[in-house]
Amino acid sequence: HVVHGFLDTNPAIREQTVKSMLLLAPKLNEANLNVELMKHFARLQAKDEQGPIRCNTTVCLGKIGSYLSASTRHRVLTSAFSRATKDPFAASRVAGVLGFAATHNLYSMNDCAQKILPVLCGLTVDPEKSVRDQAFKAIRSFLSKLESVSEDPTQLEEVGCPCSLQPWHGRSRSQ
Repeated sequence: HVVHGFLDTNPAIREQTVKSMLLLAPKLNEANLNVELMKHFARLQAKDEQGPIRCNTTVCLGKIGSYLSASTRHRVLTSAFSRATKDPFAASRVAGVLGFAATHNLYSMNDCAQKILPVLCGLTVDPEKSVRDQAFKAIRSFLSKLESVSEDPTQLEEVGCPCSLQPWHGRSRSQ
């Protein structure tokens, strides 16, 4: 069972198990992907003593985010990447920023503005230059997307946003 790899006492086994999910995630059924795998990823990302394992868990989550159900994405991605940006291991913080960037098309405009950008802006004063550099790149990307939609709300679908999560989509500007 692959699950045993997440619980192994050998850090190399745990890390390789996480990396293997890149290939296995598309083949997992919904319950195993959206419930079981997310439980293991949450535990590894928050509690594993090995920085590289926390980092690779975040990287993997960013790469498999599109396979998750919409409700799981909404519940898991923002909190997981935000948690990673507070990690003492600098590479994990970078992975959190890159996770947001890799999954940018999965968030509502409201989440971009009110949840993600505040997290990213906090990283502009990170002690590590690599974290700051990636934060600025991601901020520019999210701001550009927000500005484009603000100028022309018909672009909502063009920028790849899940319209059902848009608080203003379908309303007149006077509401």
